[in-house]
Amino acid sequence: VDRQSSTFGQLVFTMKPLKSSFLSMTLSHDDRHLATGAQDGTVMMVDIVSGEVLATLKEQGPITAVALTQLERSTVLIAGSGCGGIKVWDFPSGESLHCLAQGGKEKCAVTSVSAGSNGRLVTVSNKMASIWDLNSGHHLYNLTDCTDVTCLHVADEGRLLVTGSEDHRVRVWDLETPPISQTTKVLGKNVGAVSVSPCGGYCAVGGEGGTVVVCELDTLQPVQRLEEE
Repeated sequence: VDRQSSTFGQLVFTMKPLKSSFLSMTLSHDDRHLATGAQDGTVMMVDIVSGEVLATLKEQGPITAVALTQLERSTVLIAGSGCGGIKVWDFPSGESLHCLAQGGKEKCAVTSVSAGSNGRLVTVSNKMASIWDLNSGHHLYNLTDCTDVTCLHVADEGRLLVTGSEDHRVRVWDLETPPISQTTKVLGKNVGAVSVSPCGGYCAVGGEGGTVVVCELDTLQPVQRLEEE
């Protein structure tokens, strides 16, 4: 890890993979840690302030998705692999908490993982979103009303889930009462990315054609539309 200046707008540090490429990464909510996943199955936890690699873990298959969340007083690291497995570790002990497996005979790559501090974990594999209990490791249910999920974002400490899909729709789910709370088409195209603001007031939606739409989260009404000129 090459350490640089921490002045705003300048490079803080550079991470260079030894023998593999990074496929996924995420920052912790407190801006202290960076988790990365690599093609060779390596998962690393890095201190953003010092640039120090705090933990290196190894899994089978490429690490296609990673997430961090806080459960009680522990930081939990989640990694999804190209082989369909989902591994959950405690940090900083490195203790393995759960090994989760998506349902179905075919082991499809886990393309997204996201978790809230209430213990809800959401994963996507083969375009199907699954809900898990992080504390017990139990699978709770699948979002069967939407089978072409391309992206997701867990918000409101794990109580709300926003998904984007190939049917051009953005959906907001209440994870404490599973039925869909809202659904809308804001792009008219496949949705490739969604993100919710930290305050929970807005949702950004991006998709084919380079268009980004910012919506109010509670109504999904667009407030801004950004398009390439």
